[in-house]
Amino acid sequence: MILRRKFIGSLLACVLLAVVSCTNNGDLLTMVPDDSALVVKINTHEVLAKAGISADNGPITVPEEIVVPFQTEVKGIDADAASYLFADASLEKAYCLFGLRDADEFAQSLAEASFVETLIGDVKVYELDGKVFGIYGDKCIAGTDGNAIAKLFEAGTKQKSISKDMSEALSGNDDMTVFTEGKVADRLLRNVVGARYGNMMGGIVSANGYVVSHVNFEKESVVVDVDLSHAESEPMRMLESVLEPMHGGKVLSMLPDGSTVSFGIGLNGEKLLKLPIMSVLSMAGMGNEEVKQKLNEALATIKGDVAVGLVYDAYSIVPKFTAVIESDDVPQLEELMVQLCKTYGISCEKRDGIYKVGPVMPGVELSFSERDGCFVVSNTQETRPSESKPDFKGNMLALHATTGESGSAVSYGLGSAVGADISGSLDFAIKDSKSMQFKGSIDDPESDNSLKSILKIISAMCESARYRNEAEDIDAEMPDMMAIDELQDIE
Repeated sequence: MILRRKFIGSLLACVLLAVVSCTNNGDLLTMVPDDSALVVKINTHEVLAKAGISADNGPITVPEEIVVPFQTEVKGIDADAASYLFADASLEKAYCLFGLRDADEFAQSLAEASFVETLIGDVKVYELDGKVFGIYGDKCIAGTDGNAIAKLFEAGTKQKSISKDMSEALSGNDDMTVFTEGKVADRLLRNVVGARYGNMMGGIVSANGYVVSHVNFEKESVVVDVDLSHAESEPMRMLESVLEPMHGGKVLSMLPDGSTVSFGIGLNGEKLLKLPIMSVLSMAGMGNEEVKQKLNEALATIKGDVAVGLVYDAYSIVPKFTAVIESDDVPQLEELMVQLCKTYGISCEKRDGIYKVGPVMPGVELSFSERDGCFVVSNTQETRPSESKPDFKGNMLALHATTGESGSAVSYGLGSAVGADISGSLDFAIKDSKSMQFKGSIDDPESDNSLKSILKIISAMCESARYRNEAEDIDAEMPDMMAIDELQDIE
């Protein structure tokens, strides 16, 4: 965990640095170690403009709300082409490589910011508060270890080329392009999925391949297209074997208005039953063969779209939800629900064509019924259709989350991070076994584009982490107040 925090901290600092650092030197990529497991290419000309940072062959002026490891005006950096972030497979350290228009001017900027200069071999090293810049000729590497940076320069000057895979992956003109070796991509995706579920799924990405992610910033959103065509993914192949492209119409129209999270899949129940994991899911019958049989029969009727809408309420532990399932035989699904209620001793009665169930837990009741040829189950009476439906058509699996009126996890990650009036949404989609897409939309009244908002959020999160670390240090020196209270009570 400590190593992960150090890496994330180093990577965030390098991302902020790379936004203001670039070069037109054609040989920069050959300086990146060929065994790097993670490489990020930044199209700086575009990114600088989108971040609202002025360069124009003069001093680079960074907006005050974006925190960088030096003063807000930097001289000597060549801001015409690409820069690179890279790390090895351990992900313990990250580095940023960029070119210099005038090495002396850049060194002067560092000196004016109180960086201390030393010489390691032929590399000039500047250090301040754990931040290190190494200058060699017209190139600079930023990191946290001067000796490691000097070794990178020594190895880079001897390296004439890099792997064909890495070179081809980083040849595009996206705002950012991320090359990730399979073993690292698998680790990062497991962190996204969650350790427990990631381990259940097995290797998300084969260690033998690599993943390429294309990142582009639009006015109010950032789009990340993940290309898995160069890496085998058993879980993705498994999904493609049971999922089909969604129609994206009827089931989404039945989700209640105000849904802050909408989830959809295109499911073929007959294919799903052929998966080995279904033998585990059949344990839902707790040894009851009748329930198992009805479960299998009901799943086989699901052929079409399945959608779930959640409405988060800050005052409720359980979110309101509505699930809509396209089925060839809705009565089969109703019969399964009735059987499950009977097996587990839960009240279930039918009134006016709607089954009422529960409570299944304190304060939570369910209802289910047939509606327009679909099976609908819900824990809320709010059935007003959503006026603005997400577009899931053509995706095997998709998710849309928005801040909504009651807030959600999205609002916590945006507004709470910076203490500002920021809202937005997050979209995730899997089109097939070889591609997935993330899209984050940001509504920030204080920024005119998504990248500036993201940098502001990252800066605020880094500042918050620094504040918490200082608070933890203070707490460590504080006496045990509980023990003091207990002594006072004894007296």
